[in-house]
Amino acid sequence: AMAFLLQTTLEMQGYAVSAVSSGEEAVEALRQRPVSLLILDSLLNGQAVGWKLCQYVKQTYPAVRVIFA
Repeated sequence: AMAFLLQTTLEMQGYAVSAVSSGEEAVEALRQRPVSLLILDSLLNGQAVGWKLCQYVKQTYPAVRVIFA
């Protein structure tokens, strides 16, 4: 529900938004198109993979800003 709310709000403000539900989907989305900002939950699908994903993003895409929600 929170992802849908954030996506809808940001799209209404004119931002292009991609919402994913797993770490694997996030990595694939990052490979397919560049992003400026990643809003990340520490728990994805009930697993604490958010921290590992954040480390991967900061090492691989250092220009991407990350917000941990």
